[in-house]
Amino acid sequence: MIKGERVTFGASKTLSYVRQLGAGGTGTTFLFHDDLADVSFAIKKYDPKAGNDSPECFRRFIEEIKLSLRINHPNIVRTYDYFLYPNQLTGYLMMEYIDGVQISDYDPSSSGGSWDAIFGEAISAFEAIEAAGMLHRDIRPSNFLIDNSNKLKVIDFGFGKQLSASTVAGTSVLLNWPGSAPLEVYQGIYTHATDIYYLGMLFMSLANLQGSRMFSYKSVLQKMTERNPADRYRSFSEVKKAMLENNAISFTDDQQKLYLMIAEVIEQSLSEIHGESLKMRSPQDALGRLKSLVDKTCLEEQLQDISLLINCFISNGYLYHKEAVCYVSDLRDFYLFLLRFPMREGKRY
Repeated sequence: MIKGERVTFGASKTLSYVRQLGAGGTGTTFLFHDDLADVSFAIKKYDPKAGNDSPECFRRFIEEIKLSLRINHPNIVRTYDYFLYPNQLTGYLMMEYIDGVQISDYDPSSSGGSWDAIFGEAISAFEAIEAAGMLHRDIRPSNFLIDNSNKLKVIDFGFGKQLSASTVAGTSVLLNWPGSAPLEVYQGIYTHATDIYYLGMLFMSLANLQGSRMFSYKSVLQKMTERNPADRYRSFSEVKKAMLENNAISFTDDQQKLYLMIAEVIEQSLSEIHGESLKMRSPQDALGRLKSLVDKTCLEEQLQDISLLINCFISNGYLYHKEAVCYVSDLRDFYLFLLRFPMREGKRY
């Protein structure tokens, strides 16, 4: 083949229809299953209602395809393929299927998750959107899903906008959101700071409705939701920095006692370490092992084998005393405490 030569792949793919997932003003999303690969996909059909069926709306659908294909982040739904029918002003968008619930129906206390972790993943996702020079512009509960692994997924870029190097604001999208709108939208301005405002309003609403006592970033939310953009964070990178500073100074006395108690249990249990130095597991590995331990012992009152806790953090061979006591309730609280620290690119900090 010659560079630049256009190649048409004519092979067809047959999928099995499962059910409808949702519908909106510009289309309907369905669940399909690929029997050969044994993978499910969410496929959005662009099928606008009256008033949204113009060539301009179809152009926005194409823009959504472009934006979604550019983003690759663990907390943003993946787009795999698209199929366009310009003559009929319609098309399909093939996406990752998320088996979970929308964020307003999520209960972290029943699943071993935490609002702190979900908030951290949301900020990480929007930091990636910001880095790609994009705006989301449609921040509402139905566009945030939590899967069965307690991982957040941001979906739907139907109102997204790509900012050019010379563009500082996009046309505002006024959402039917409780509370007052930020001041800039009345001037027809929508920037990253506006996405910050609406994301803050989303989590403020969740914290108020569900009375989450585990949420540690209330001061960050307060600044995110200032109506005057001059009093608000200017970027999601600034929000992330504020979260890290919040983590450094916001530990309560109970949290410090919990941390010291678990550390002392491990330290006092160890009698001998094999090797020249102590080898600690990566934060991601340790947290995964700790979650598995919490899940397996959830019906017990006391941890029966203290080595199971030691193994979560230490990869050396070792000898240990069996007399140490660790209550499973404390172990679960410690796991939830560690979830306060958001993950990015496989690391927690």
